[in-house]
Amino acid sequence: MLVKKESNEQKTTDVIQWKLKRVICSHKGWVSSICFDPSNQWFCTGSHDETIKIFGMIRGEQRLTLTGHIGAVKSLKVSPRHPYLFSAGDDKTIKCWDLESNKVVKHFIHQQFMT
Repeated sequence: MLVKKESNEQKTTDVIQWKLKRVICSHKGWVSSICFDPSNQWFCTGSHDETIKIFGMIRGEQRLTLTGHIGAVKSLKVSPRHPYLFSAGDDKTIKCWDLESNKVVKHFIHQQFMT
């Protein structure tokens, strides 16, 4: 189980024995969102440090950092069909990231803040 704290770290827990297995600290700001890929091979986190980080599920190693939001990244969702990650931030944008090129391929501007 992965637990998000109101800080810059995530914790993984062995749910059979309820023992802490790993603490992952990589963001410079609070973690505001966590999302898992459909195959459960990796997960991503969004933070108040304006970044998205992608980690391997088994060892928790950081694989990638995505930058592009101005303000906190508040929400993340992985597409089940394509290698796309959607992120919403305090900059009132939704970004569609192509995870093969690690670039934004589309962005949408919203009038209101999103959560």
